[in-house]
Amino acid sequence: MLNTCTSMSKKIPRGEIIPLPDNRTSFRVDG
Repeated sequence: MLNTCTSMSKKIPRGEIIPLPDNRTSFRVDG
């Protein structure tokens, strides 16, 4: 598995912090 650094272009792995346009940080926990 690759690091959760350059995986934004492909797919967002579970547990990655995705910055929202609302100046917030949402925890993507899909799995």
